[in-house]
Amino acid sequence: MTVFFITPFGSNPRTYWFIHLANSYRANAVMKEIHWKYGNHFSHSMTPALFVGYDTKRDIQVTDQRNLGFGEEHFFDGVTGKRIETELSELLPRKIYDRPTQSFRMMMRGMANGTMANESIVREALHLPILCKDIEVFDKDRRTKRRKGSSIKSTDILMPASQRTMFFTPSVSVPRKAQSDADD
Repeated sequence: MTVFFITPFGSNPRTYWFIHLANSYRANAVMKEIHWKYGNHFSHSMTPALFVGYDTKRDIQVTDQRNLGFGEEHFFDGVTGKRIETELSELLPRKIYDRPTQSFRMMMRGMANGTMANESIVREALHLPILCKDIEVFDKDRRTKRRKGSSIKSTDILMPASQRTMFFTPSVSVPRKAQSDADD
């Protein structure tokens, strides 16, 4: 099931929930491809990269709020696609570290209902983590290592990098008072 909160453009300004019911991940993927190809006449008001769904505390019938207040609108366009790619570049390595050695297909199935991203956006989002050696991607036999996100196949295995990056913070020096200041 994929859920979008949609605001159409034009003479019908009413917002609605678009709920796509399917038992197949492929149906979800095809639906997203159609949104990205033709979806320039409506917007989505939840977080575009990864979102958790409907929050009942924001429901007008429960809280008496004038609007749902999800925040800014996100369109199925190049600007939103780039934003999703950037956000997922930071979020996906953490998901891969939390669940190592999963296939690209399994990762997509796990997040399919929680993102506007289609497979090509997710592949592009994984390009930087691959380049920075935060993650490694191998073919299903683990013989071929992928060098770019766009070359990832659905059966490829996503793994944390074998040599993990260490982050160091610069030392902070605290200025000492001069002796003459201390005497005053």
